[in-house]
Amino acid sequence: MNQRELRMKKVGKCILYLLGMTGFCIGALLLEALQYKEAVFGNVTFEQIYFSVTGNMQGANMSVFSQFYLLNLPLTIAICAIFTVIIAVIVKKWLPRKFRTLMEVAYAMLGILFLGGILYHGLNEIGAIAHYKMLSAESSTLYEDYYVDPNTAVVKFPEEKKNLIYIFCESMENTYMVDHCGGAQDINFIPNLTELMYQNTSFWNPEDKNGALVEYGCDWTVAAMLAQSTGIPMCMPNGQNEYEEYTTFLPGVTGLGDILEAEGYQLELMIGSDSAFGGRNSLYKTHGNHEIFDYYTAIDRGYIDEDYYVWWGFEDRRLFDYAKEELGRLAGSEEPFALTLLTADTHYIEGYVDELGEDFHKDSYQNALSNSDVIITDFVNWLSEQDYYEDTVIVIAGDHLNMGGAYISQLDPAYQRTVFSTIINSQVSYDGEKPHTYTTLDFFPTTLASMGCEIPGNRLGLGTNLFSDEPTLVETLGYDRLYNELSRPSAYYEKNFVISKERAAAYR
Repeated sequence: MNQRELRMKKVGKCILYLLGMTGFCIGALLLEALQYKEAVFGNVTFEQIYFSVTGNMQGANMSVFSQFYLLNLPLTIAICAIFTVIIAVIVKKWLPRKFRTLMEVAYAMLGILFLGGILYHGLNEIGAIAHYKMLSAESSTLYEDYYVDPNTAVVKFPEEKKNLIYIFCESMENTYMVDHCGGAQDINFIPNLTELMYQNTSFWNPEDKNGALVEYGCDWTVAAMLAQSTGIPMCMPNGQNEYEEYTTFLPGVTGLGDILEAEGYQLELMIGSDSAFGGRNSLYKTHGNHEIFDYYTAIDRGYIDEDYYVWWGFEDRRLFDYAKEELGRLAGSEEPFALTLLTADTHYIEGYVDELGEDFHKDSYQNALSNSDVIITDFVNWLSEQDYYEDTVIVIAGDHLNMGGAYISQLDPAYQRTVFSTIINSQVSYDGEKPHTYTTLDFFPTTLASMGCEIPGNRLGLGTNLFSDEPTLVETLGYDRLYNELSRPSAYYEKNFVISKERAAAYR
C-alpha cells in the first residue's frame, strides 16, 4: 500500500469516527434538550416552538437557552470525544486487523442510528409528527358552522363611548390563589388581584373553578393576544401565503382594534420589551394601527439609557409609570382611547423582581407573582383617582397558563388550571346565576359588551358574550372536540384570514 492509499485510509477512519462521535453527541444533546424542555417549559406545544423558532426572535430573553448550552454542550462534547477515543484505542489494540474497518463502520452507523432514533423520539414527544399528520386531515368546517363575522354582525356602541384599558398579565392563573378561593395554593400569591376580582365583575366561580380555559392556538403570548382580541386562535404555519414575516398579521380577520379604530378611538400598545418579538407589533399595527410603545421607545424618549436592559427589556414597574404619562396625553383628547398593556415580570421560569420589590416568599417565582400583584393593583388604585376613571373600563386578564415545567409538576394533576380575569367598571352587570364554561376566545365579545356595546346574537368570532345566556362554543362542543377542530386545517381560515387583505380593511 503506497503513501497516498495510507493517507486516504487514515482520512476514511477519521471520517468514520467523526460520524459516530457527531451522531452520539448530537443525539445526547437532543435527549438532554427534551429533558430540559420538560423540566423548564412543561407542556409547551409544538405550534409555539415552531412559531418561535422559525419566526422573529428579536427581543427574546435567551438566557434560558444560554444556560442549557453552558450546562450541557461542553460536557457532552467532552464525554463523546473521550468515548470515541476509547473506542478507537480498543479497535486498534485489541481487534485483529481484518475486523477493524468493520468495527469503525459499525461505530459510525450506530452513532447515526442513535441520532435518528432520538430525533424521531423527540419529534414525537414535542408533537411535531402529530401536527404534520393533522395538516393532512380533512378541512374543519368549524368556522363555516360557528364563526360570527364582525363585518356582518354590526356592533352598536353607546352614545357616550367608554375608554378601555386592557392589561395582559403574563402567565396569570387562578391557580395562584389560595384553595378556598378556588386556587391551588396554601397561601394566596395574588391577594390584591383576588380582592379586585371579588369587588368587580368576574366570571370565576370558586366552587366550579370555571375560569377561562385555554384552547388550541391560544397558549403563548402573541397567540393569546390574538385570541382575546379577535376570537380566533393562532393556527397558521409561519411564512405561509401573505404572512410575510410579520409585516402583516392575519390581515383578513376583523378584531377589537379594527372595530375601535372605526369608532374613532385612539389606540396604543405598551410593552416593556421589543415589540417585534413574536410579531406583537405587527398584530397591533395590522389591526387598529396602534401606536407602539416598547423598550426602544423608552430609550428614544430618554426614559432609560441605551445600555439599560433587565429581564426582557425594562421592568413592569416602569411600564406602569410610563403608562400614567401616556394616559395623561390620551385622556387629554376629546376622542375615547384604548390602551393595551402587556406585563413580563411573571414570565417563566423564575420571574423577575425589581430592586424595589419585596421578598414575600422564599421561592423566586412566587415573589415575582406577589410583587406583580402589588404593582398591578397599585396602578388600578392610581387609576381610580383620575378624572377619567368612571368612563374607563379596565380588563385585567392573564394571557395564557404558566408554561414552567417545575411549577406545573407541583400541582395536583386533577386540578383544572384556568386564566385569571376581572373587569372593572363594566357597563353590564353579571349575576353569576348561570356560570359559563368558557375560554379566552370569549373575551373578545365580552370586552365590547362590558363597554356598553350591543352585539347582535351575543357572539363574535368564535367567542360568546359571557354577560349573556348564550352558550359558549366550548359548552356547545366540549373542550376536547373544540380543541381538535381548532387544530385541524381550515379552508375558511386560510382563505379569509390569511390570504385576504380586504376584509378587515373593509370594516374600517
